[in-house]
Amino acid sequence: LSHQQGDDLKLPAFFASDKLAHWLAYFVLGQSLFWRFVIRRRLSIKGAEKKFAPMVDWLGIAIGIGYGLSDEIHQSFIPLREVSLLDFLADSIGILSAWFVYIRLPKSWKN
Repeated sequence: LSHQQGDDLKLPAFFASDKLAHWLAYFVLGQSLFWRFVIRRRLSIKGAEKKFAPMVDWLGIAIGIGYGLSDEIHQSFIPLREVSLLDFLADSIGILSAWFVYIRLPKSWKN
């Protein structure tokens, strides 16, 4: 969606609908990142993975927020699109929300 021109986007007409769209897209991205790590952990050798478990959270957050930043920079090259700190903030909150849901999961789901 970030490659579409600004006048091509059809968002609902309520306050901050674009921020909600950013949050939702990055929440889904975050969930995908964190579940990828869960699946990887289940398929790998149990002992070696415990050593890297704390890094997994930070890596997922860094990948998601880094992608949000690169997406905002990318939009500066698209006609009728602009770089927005509030959009980047909504992206980051989406990633962090996904991480919060992930860490609240029962341990039995993540092992």
